[in-house]
Amino acid sequence: MDSADRGTTLVIAAFYLMVTLALAVGAYALLQGRRFGQPLVLVWQLFAFIIGIQTALGGQLLIGAGAVILSGVVILAVCAKSTVDYVTVTPR
Repeated sequence: MDSADRGTTLVIAAFYLMVTLALAVGAYALLQGRRFGQPLVLVWQLFAFIIGIQTALGGQLLIGAGAVILSGVVILAVCAKSTVDYVTVTPR
């Protein structure tokens, strides 16, 4: 492995670490009833939904369908009236 491969690997690893931290912060904020966590989770799930559709259309039907179903369930849960009420009514 040369230095260019290591640099690329480190950049990709750092990106995935930042995405993981953002999702963890978003999930924790939703559990605490803070509204700013909702868009963090929602945007990532929309990306997962689109990637799942593209994966299914690309020939990996089972993996793509799984991603679409899981992200769809999370999107519906984040946008549900009970969730919106929870994050807008819960005292900070």
